[in-house]
Amino acid sequence: MPLDTVIDALGRWTANLPGQRLLAGPPAPQDAAPEPGRAKRLPFLALGVVAVILVLALAYGLGAFGTSSPTQSSTATTSTSYDTQALSLISSALPQIPSGYIAGSAKQLTPSEPGLASAGYSLFSNPGGALANMTVIVFNSTQEAQRYGTSVTDNAKSLGGYSDATSVLTAFERYGACYGYAESDPEGGEYVANGVCTDGNVYIFVHLAATSSLASAESDMSAFMGAAYGALA
Repeated sequence: MPLDTVIDALGRWTANLPGQRLLAGPPAPQDAAPEPGRAKRLPFLALGVVAVILVLALAYGLGAFGTSSPTQSSTATTSTSYDTQALSLISSALPQIPSGYIAGSAKQLTPSEPGLASAGYSLFSNPGGALANMTVIVFNSTQEAQRYGTSVTDNAKSLGGYSDATSVLTAFERYGACYGYAESDPEGGEYVANGVCTDGNVYIFVHLAATSSLASAESDMSAFMGAAYGALA
């Protein structure tokens, strides 16, 4: 299944969640009012679900990796090849994640794709209601990782409603290509920032949803990306 098809389907699904417009899709219909006491809790419960589904979208994207058409985007490449496992890298990143976040159990992804060495993700949360997802995919070669990263970035750029947040990832672009994109809920109170980076044969994706501000979401997303890069150092 092509990655853009998965992203589009995911966008249409999330558009129907109460209070959500996290990905491209049609306007959400009017939803019934949440039960008393759940008005604030429900949207971010949904965000947790979205974070998991985003990981699954990436896994489905791997299935189309070998057959995708050549991309026209230019991609910075590095010759570094890391001998690491995805879950080991996530574990090594934990001491460097933003203060206040608590990590859930890291989970392994097992899509069958030539060139894929390992893949995994972990979800994080903080007392303020922010949620994060860090996904790491390790390929057997830098070319495969860079090609996959470019494919994901091209699809992300086709999504509507997002602003370019790549500026918060510039510190990592000397290692490889990065792309960031972010969005504020038009109703206020919910802010989403996503980052995609590659370094050698490693692909890193961070999704962060915050309640405070878009700047906070972008800053924490960048900090999670920095934690992953710190684990590679």
